[in-house]
Amino acid sequence: MLTTRHLTALAAPLLAAALLAGCGGVSKADYEKDVVAVGKKVEAEQAKLAEGTPTGDDLASVGDSLDGAAKDLDAIEAPSEVEQLHADLVAWMKDSAKLADQAAPLMTSLSENPTNPSAADRKQLEELQKSFSASEKELTRITKGFDSKGYDVGLSES
Repeated sequence: MLTTRHLTALAAPLLAAALLAGCGGVSKADYEKDVVAVGKKVEAEQAKLAEGTPTGDDLASVGDSLDGAAKDLDAIEAPSEVEQLHADLVAWMKDSAKLADQAAPLMTSLSENPTNPSAADRKQLEELQKSFSASEKELTRITKGFDSKGYDVGLSES
């Protein structure tokens, strides 16, 4: 015969599982903290780009940092209400890493001949500028999405 004590012992884990399933399994505060922590790792590396003229090596290093951050972000469980924004942020981070990697050899080439870049370098620079502009727009969209849902994940509108 089941007693009240048995029913309580069975109900508690079931209730906890139901509550976790309903909130996506992770709290908003924990999610925000985890995403902000990943962002802080990248900030120091990106600061190199603001110091004078970045080198190809600086851009390659930032690309590596962004790629690592994308992997770290991908490992974070997002609350259900921001799952798509989280996936978009991971994709943006991966794309940004690729852009930095593409820009690295161009920056090296331009540093060797800064006053008279080749036609190929000028064309590649124009294409990268368009890609960076599109990337900035995508990040703005993602940032606004998190903001509209009341999430502070360390992104700021530029």
